[in-house]
Amino acid sequence: MTNGLKLFDRRYVITIGTVQVDALRCQFKVKKTHKPDPNTCEIKITNLGQDNRDALARPNNGKLRVTLEAGYKSTGTSLLFQGEVRAAYTEWEGPDCITTVTTGDSEKEMQESRIHATVSAGQPVGDVLFSIAKSLNVGLGNIDQAVALLAAKGSVTGMFAP
Repeated sequence: MTNGLKLFDRRYVITIGTVQVDALRCQFKVKKTHKPDPNTCEIKITNLGQDNRDALARPNNGKLRVTLEAGYKSTGTSLLFQGEVRAAYTEWEGPDCITTVTTGDSEKEMQESRIHATVSAGQPVGDVLFSIAKSLNVGLGNIDQAVALLAAKGSVTGMFAP
């Protein structure tokens, strides 16, 4: 161990569509946020085979799923990121080809989601937010706390006003 870090026996598994990588040199950077922006991940894989590079260039219905798991031989791997491919490209650095995959989570859903709902005057804001969450097929999260906080600050009256 160096400075409390275990730098040996590390393991990873990257799955992109039908391509699974677990033995090549790879680097990754995961950015998670509590903001409404999608979480992102950039993965760089060294010397990925031509067949696998071709598979990344042909997304399935315009959407390739990505999962990134990492950990240690002794403890196994844990899921660090799950999302969709934004772009994949390969560049040559001397004799090595470096395939870079940029990803985001739920980006297509966020861009393409539509809601069709009827809201009447006087309907509680919480009901409207619950309806939106249900239509988008996302968890309810902290809607109750958010509505209570807004009501306490006087930002909402608790009723939807058209």
